[in-house]
Amino acid sequence: MLSSLRVDLRRVSRLFGLFVLVLFGLYLFLPAHDTQPDPDISTNLQLPFDVELCNRHVTTRQPYVSHRRHPHRLALLIPFRERFTELQQFLVHLERFLNNQNVIHTYYVLNQVDNLRFNRAALLNVGVVESNKAETEGILLDYFSSHGKGLSWNVQRICLPRTDYLALHDVDLLPLDPGISYTWPSDAGIRHLIPAQLHPRYYWFKNYFGGAVLITRARFLQINGLSNSFWGWGSEDDEFRLRILRSGLNVRLFVTRLYCRIHTAVFMRRRLTI
Repeated sequence: MLSSLRVDLRRVSRLFGLFVLVLFGLYLFLPAHDTQPDPDISTNLQLPFDVELCNRHVTTRQPYVSHRRHPHRLALLIPFRERFTELQQFLVHLERFLNNQNVIHTYYVLNQVDNLRFNRAALLNVGVVESNKAETEGILLDYFSSHGKGLSWNVQRICLPRTDYLALHDVDLLPLDPGISYTWPSDAGIRHLIPAQLHPRYYWFKNYFGGAVLITRARFLQINGLSNSFWGWGSEDDEFRLRILRSGLNVRLFVTRLYCRIHTAVFMRRRLTI
């Protein structure tokens, strides 16, 4: 019995060795895998906008403005989630618009990445806090640099330019009239750029206070920002307006200017399913 078991083990070992040799031969002699993409499978992402156009205008240098004449800098806080097409159009349009007004500015796109309902107010509050940290304490920038021996990993702390007033701005609103001023709100420190009668959708809501609001950092801190309790769309701007009024502050309105609302039908359908 032991002798027969030994014979069976020898046969199994020989078969296993033969199997390994066959696999090794297939690996050596079969043609290499074609790394070219399958023509029947589309791997090219077709973007619904001109990337070169966007990059060319967004990355242009801002006009030189003497700080003696224009000492203020605007921080645009843009609440964002799954609105990439609108964001590209917004950046291109606003870059031209603000440069024409000689408004020195910095963009802060506030992206909500969780699966919870959208919280516009919380994003704006975070944007105010984090933008201030980036401008006072700086941000860590990780990058590679090349030299004679190859690439090296570098970490550097960079402080962004200081901003002293904010634009709480929806990504789907584009100012059309050059008379809409994004300059320093010197009167009460608060300026509502798109009151109800000018909004393409909310013209019926008398006390509408969303869309685009200019406010100084000092006034924002005095009001204690917005409430984080509003999840979903709406109501946070109404509560923000009440905070301003209770603080005894006034809001300046533009009453003869126009905005355009860009809100794709694709996103509207997707939003209804969330």
